[in-house]
Amino acid sequence: MKIHFKSDKQNKPEVEGGLRLSYASARRSGYKFRGYFLIIIVFSPLLLLAWYLLSDRFFITAPGVVTTEPMEIRSSGSGFIEKLLVQSGEHVNKEQTLLKIVNPLLDTRMATLSAQRQQLDSQLNSFDQAVMKQLEGALNDARKGMEEQKEILNQFKSAIKRGIISTVDMATVNQALISSRLAIRTAKAELERERRSQQLDHLTSPLVQQQRALDLALAETQSQISFLQPITNSPAVVAEILVREGDWIEESTPLVLLTQRRKPFIYTFLDARYASRCKDGAKVTIVFPNGDDVEGRIHGQTVLARRLPPGLSKPFEADKPALKVTVEIEEEIESPLVENLPVKVEFYQFDITSSINKLIN
Repeated sequence: MKIHFKSDKQNKPEVEGGLRLSYASARRSGYKFRGYFLIIIVFSPLLLLAWYLLSDRFFITAPGVVTTEPMEIRSSGSGFIEKLLVQSGEHVNKEQTLLKIVNPLLDTRMATLSAQRQQLDSQLNSFDQAVMKQLEGALNDARKGMEEQKEILNQFKSAIKRGIISTVDMATVNQALISSRLAIRTAKAELERERRSQQLDHLTSPLVQQQRALDLALAETQSQISFLQPITNSPAVVAEILVREGDWIEESTPLVLLTQRRKPFIYTFLDARYASRCKDGAKVTIVFPNGDDVEGRIHGQTVLARRLPPGLSKPFEADKPALKVTVEIEEEIESPLVENLPVKVEFYQFDITSSINKLIN
């Protein structure tokens, strides 16, 4: 049997020098709290160090972005955005024009070439038409002369029956009719010869060669203007419009994002050491910037990304390889999901379902 001796202070801590002190208990509690506080201060660096070293083992969080895997439409040249022909979220058909782009240089060149072409056409047509009108006039005159000779011949036939005109005069009238017919044939031949000559000139004339050069330049300019207008290659949905009306763009400037996916999903980039957590069908939690979180599930095959997307990489970590994991959102979200919206994806360290199955089996 051990005997413990206690001092009077230990037996009666509220008595001091024979006087009862009502605040002695409060002072004793204060000493205790102060001691606990000092202990916490002393061990807090160790606790923080332990949390830093062990948190990754229990809490796995990876950065990610919301995407619909859009296709980026870029400009084929420079110009002004004159008009937006579609809106975000709109369904577009194959070969539908998305924007109207105007290039002042191409428009000026088109107007100049068109004016030169019209002027050249006017010169060619005026000369050709003048010659053709002259020959057509000669043909019409010959036909009128033949008709007049026919009338004279009919009058002479009735007169010769009455014995008024001799056969010699009748022969003269017949000869004049034959001459008028020959004049018609000659006028037709001249007209046909001139038509063929003009057709040949249209193949070999320097003016015609200039005309063809202008036609080629017009076709090339019109092709450049048409090629400048962005169109869709297949039916899709407009995910985002990256320019505004009045903007000046250069070649290869991003214009529109198109997607063929209706439901957004998440691309998350996980450290390669957590490859075992990237099983197809595994559940994850997606945390949005406003604090909302929804359930998701890993879908498809995980691939290795050589570079992290801009905005997700820390300084000096842009070239750090990571596992690119596709996550599908399982719950409905009321707020719209913006393309490339940064999110956080929390992976479950322990697979509860597999653990229960192992216990059952």
